[in-house]
Amino acid sequence: TIFYFKNHKMMKRTLLFGSIFIGILLGNLIGIYLLLSRKDYRIVSRYNHFQIIEKNQRMGIMNPQGNIIFPLLYEKIDSFHYGIARVTKDKKIGYVDTTGKWKIPPVYDDLYLFNSFGSALALQNGKYGWINKRNETVIPFLYKNVQSDFNRNGQTIVSKDGQKYGCINLRNETILDFIYDRIELFDIYMLGEKDSSQGLYDLQGKILLPLTYERIQKSEGPVIPFKQNGKWGIYKSITQEKVYLPYDSIGSYQEGLVCVTKDDKFGYLDLSGEPVIPLKFNFATGFHHQHANVSTHGYRFSIDKEGNRIPHRPINYFFGILINKL
Repeated sequence: TIFYFKNHKMMKRTLLFGSIFIGILLGNLIGIYLLLSRKDYRIVSRYNHFQIIEKNQRMGIMNPQGNIIFPLLYEKIDSFHYGIARVTKDKKIGYVDTTGKWKIPPVYDDLYLFNSFGSALALQNGKYGWINKRNETVIPFLYKNVQSDFNRNGQTIVSKDGQKYGCINLRNETILDFIYDRIELFDIYMLGEKDSSQGLYDLQGKILLPLTYERIQKSEGPVIPFKQNGKWGIYKSITQEKVYLPYDSIGSYQEGLVCVTKDDKFGYLDLSGEPVIPLKFNFATGFHHQHANVSTHGYRFSIDKEGNRIPHRPINYFFGILINKL
């Protein structure tokens, strides 16, 4: 009995110390594992299981297998777009692909995404130009200012001296000469302004309205309101007809109608210039989603294209394009 009691006591003590030892061993193993597996970088963004990572204010790229394919050496790496990422190295910019290879070397002061025509706007030595995906210059670096990238018609507004603007196409052909203070590109025409006078041009640069107008309104469709010598009218681009109308101001055509004013009253005309909603409102906006906002006798409400009041519709007084009295 005494022998059994001593052995039992020793066994319990052995089990106790063994448990403590195993606990310490497991704790150390877990600690070592956590130490080895601890991430010493920050994940900035992800793209198809690729990760842009950052450590000590330097960035790199990790592939889906966890291998760093682009070392943590670069000041900035933007998110991937269509398989390439913009990288800044020594204040110069290029593009890298998902294999970690330079697609475009970092030699540019600024570099934009490739557009739908396969070219990218770039800045080098203070001048803008365009390159293709083989890093070949497709439009020379000649321009001090660029208003935007090419629109869907393959045109853009540029300036060689930073003061006068012109319009060029994808072949660097001049559509509008470099004489304008401002140019706006629309879907079916262009507006040029010089010395506070405006003119209207088609997409090939042909003059529709000469550079003698005080105001040419941006409009949806083929009818463009204008102001010349203090008189308002509309230009019908299909028939090339110009019609003067007896109104104090004409807005921009929206959804086939345009808001006009006369003697502080607002109404609407159709594309032919004929009144369709009488001049009876104290305030009115252009049409948007088949309705316009108006006010009369202190009440604000919405109307449809026949001038009928739309009941119980929330009104945003400042919604739409306001008509300025000119």
